[in-house]
Amino acid sequence: DSMAKKRKAAKADRMAVEEEEEEDEDEMEEVVEVDEAEYEAAMEDEEAKRAMLARVAASEAAAVERRVAWDPRRCGGEALECDPRAYAMLHQLAVEWPCLSFDVLGDELGGGRTVFPHELCLACGTQAGDAGSNRLTLLSVANLGKMAVEPEEDDRDLEDEDEEDDQEEDDQEEEEEEEDEVQGERVVVWLPKFYDEEKTRLWGHCLAGEGETTEIKAILSSGDEEAAAKKLAIVEAEFEAFKDRFGRGNKSPQKESRKLCATLALTHAMLFDDGWLVHDSVKTEVHDFVTKKLAKQWRELFNLPDDKLGLGIPGHPEYTPAQSRDALLAFLSLFKDTFNSNDITFNFLPRKKRASDASDA
Repeated sequence: DSMAKKRKAAKADRMAVEEEEEEDEDEMEEVVEVDEAEYEAAMEDEEAKRAMLARVAASEAAAVERRVAWDPRRCGGEALECDPRAYAMLHQLAVEWPCLSFDVLGDELGGGRTVFPHELCLACGTQAGDAGSNRLTLLSVANLGKMAVEPEEDDRDLEDEDEEDDQEEDDQEEEEEEEDEVQGERVVVWLPKFYDEEKTRLWGHCLAGEGETTEIKAILSSGDEEAAAKKLAIVEAEFEAFKDRFGRGNKSPQKESRKLCATLALTHAMLFDDGWLVHDSVKTEVHDFVTKKLAKQWRELFNLPDDKLGLGIPGHPEYTPAQSRDALLAFLSLFKDTFNSNDITFNFLPRKKRASDASDA
């Protein structure tokens, strides 16, 4: 009886191993052969069983690898099909020769762009049939639209089933998205490239103590009152350095625009983690610094004309200096709310501007 059971189990295992799971008529899968004698030997001897399982596992792994690795030279005319749902944007570009080396060139339209259609410039290096035909190709590509993807039937059915239940929620989300888009457009500020450099340096110094001793870095990472005092000392030192960097001795025509970038980066660094502002050991000093020094510097900057501040994109019909100035004011209003929540006054608007806003209200 025991031998009959073993034979029956062996036959079932062979059928399971040899069964083909075809997704369509053209798909072929690897079949791992295990004969009855090998199976019976494996049931009697543990070492033979391990050897059989290892062979089966190796064969299955090889089959999976062959299915995953697609080689056009061995696939007999098969072609890969693109699933458009995997891409937010997909376009085909045609050049004279294949280009295995390419890169996107920087422009003045900013990074992290999400609004379609897109435009960009590419630099491509060709791999021509002969070396003398190779070229460095520059491509200017515009009007790159978003993929228009139709949902599959199953997705449509699910959407239809939930449509009535979710209608009110969808309407509310659409209203919130519209408000977010308007709010997002208000705070798009086009700044000189110097801002990126200054933000990286100031945030590293003020938040992580880059350039300071190991002891000071350890204090800053503690988050206690001593860390708050050290952070305030670094912030005030950076602010005082502005006098030498952007003072009368600086004859650069970009002096005022760079001063604005540095002031914005420093203000943002202070509020990246605003918990340190309320420590008793620094609360009064922080309030005096923000009220008497930082806010005053912002008022002086906003009294300068747009061409001095370097805001906006020159010649761009939409991203004008005036648009970026208004956006920067909106951005600083968010900072003001954070300062106010910590009982710190931050009047960054010029006095005439504040009076005009009050009369409008």
